Amino acid sequence: MLEFKLLHYFDAAFRAQSYHAAAGELGIAISTLSESMSSLEDELGITLFERSGRGLQATEIAPWVFREAFGILSAEWFAANYARYGKAPLRTVLLRLDQCLAGGKLSHAVAHSIRAVATVVPEVFFVVEWTGGQPKPRPKDISQANIVIQNSVEIYYADRDGPTCHSNLSQVIGSDTLVLLGPTPLAPVSITAQETFRVHDIPGLSSRYLAKKLNRRSDINHARPLGQGILESLNQFQTDVFCPPIIVPAEYLAGRFLHSRASAKDLTPPVDLDIIATTNLDDPACKMFVSKLKEALSSDKLSSTPPPSVTARQLTYFRLLNENGSIKASASIAGIAPTAITAQLSDLQKRIDAPLLERRANGLQLTEAGRRFSDAAELIHHSHRKLVLHRPRGINIRKGRVELGILPAVGPNSFLISKVAQAVEAWRQFFPDQQLRISEEPNDALRARIRRGSLHLAIVAIKSRDLPRFDVGSWEKLALVYRRDSGLARPELPLNYDDLSFIPLVLPTRRFGLRQLVEAAGLGRKTFLHPVVEVESLSMCIAMVRTGKLATILPPSDVEGEAGDLCSSIIENPSIVRNIQVIYSSDRQLTIEERELVALLKHHLRG
Repeated sequence: MLEFKLLHYFDAAFRAQSYHAAAGELGIAISTLSESMSSLEDELGITLFERSGRGLQATEIAPWVFREAFGILSAEWFAANYARYGKAPLRTVLLRLDQCLAGGKLSHAVAHSIRAVATVVPEVFFVVEWTGGQPKPRPKDISQANIVIQNSVEIYYADRDGPTCHSNLSQVIGSDTLVLLGPTPLAPVSITAQETFRVHDIPGLSSRYLAKKLNRRSDINHARPLGQGILESLNQFQTDVFCPPIIVPAEYLAGRFLHSRASAKDLTPPVDLDIIATTNLDDPACKMFVSKLKEALSSDKLSSTPPPSVTARQLTYFRLLNENGSIKASASIAGIAPTAITAQLSDLQKRIDAPLLERRANGLQLTEAGRRFSDAAELIHHSHRKLVLHRPRGINIRKGRVELGILPAVGPNSFLISKVAQAVEAWRQFFPDQQLRISEEPNDALRARIRRGSLHLAIVAIKSRDLPRFDVGSWEKLALVYRRDSGLARPELPLNYDDLSFIPLVLPTRRFGLRQLVEAAGLGRKTFLHPVVEVESLSMCIAMVRTGKLATILPPSDVEGEAGDLCSSIIENPSIVRNIQVIYSSDRQLTIEERELVALLKHHLRG
């Protein structure tokens, strides 16, 4: 899971005019902020800021990341506050915000108002949907967390001649003005003349109203309705100083995003828009939110976004402890010492100022505060999955990266490693601009990372029934591997499974798919293997086999390229077969780059 502190830093960096201003707001060094943004870009595999003649500017994907980070940080703050002060069951309100871009005063005021409501009604969480003028369905996976959206608030623009201002459920909470946005430098123009310009399609703004205000014909050329319409214009502004300017709300120009790409001028005469809130005023929380938002929009001083009080690591460990009910089991899964996970839990409870778990006869159990925090933690998990899994299409994501996980191998000459390397080299010929990051981890760790969304593809040896998979058509029987002069078995001859119980074995831990395959084969025969040494590294298995009278169990192809002092005997009765598969998350569709990589892996691993 992405560290919340990095998202908090990005929130400030995106809103501010420069790294210097953002670092001053955060109270950190500019170098710290710069390194943090580089780390976040590396974690996401995308470029968020790029250097131009006017300093750093946000890329096309940055506004989307800001919106998703907004949801994660809101959920994190809510979870800690709800665990401390909540009394009633958690309920959610859908907040539909008609803004394709973000980072200005409106989004800042929304965040401020959400926190203001939560201090009075801590059990209400606002799920923000950035519609950009296009209605969107409610998030499908909200219901998977047993969370039901019970009400909604809509915030949108409207011209002052429109009927939306007169609805019993709607009220004006603020105002904005339209500006002319064009390439830098924007030549001085007379707006009332008949020059060419375009209008960003804003629901609630009619061509007739704009034409009347500007003394123009009503046949105004409208731009595309989504945020990409503005983004495409910004790209054109970089290279074409004669590109027709575009009319947008001034709110869209707030923060770093548009200032660095274009110049803006006020319209003459000015054209004002109302910001409208529509909700069910019978809901006290919704009514309070609208009131707080109206106050925030009229204020020149809003509270800054508070730093996260919980770390992503602590949230991950809390979820493990809650699922397993045991510190020892959770520490084993996380790959850390029990004292380390205990220390993280203790620090988490101090930060929230409430006990979350308590020891009972049947293991660790949630306290009342723990139940509230667990419910709210699902909101964080949901928001995080949206960021890492549901990236927008149609946007050029610079520095795109594919994350591939592979099983551990004995060395660089093993069959799996060599074939994956060949597939990757062929893939790079098709996608030279794409980055690829390969992680080597045990079977269980790979499956967990696929579910979390931190890996796009993973090569595993154990079937994952809950994850979609491709069978690459590569299978191999496992064998006993030992020194030729050890006398543990007869070289090159098959070996019965039952005979393994009499041989001193060094095996990988149960996190490894190989160990799981070996033990599964013995269950039907009631033969249980007890290795004399367990290790977390296949290379260590081979090292111990070479230095003593020990044997291990591996695919024979993994040691064919090693020195000739090792030999193998295929295990029979029953045979143990490793079948290689590529898995991915069912929550996302594979990209063209990922599908091509799967096809190349199939081709090379079958050889």
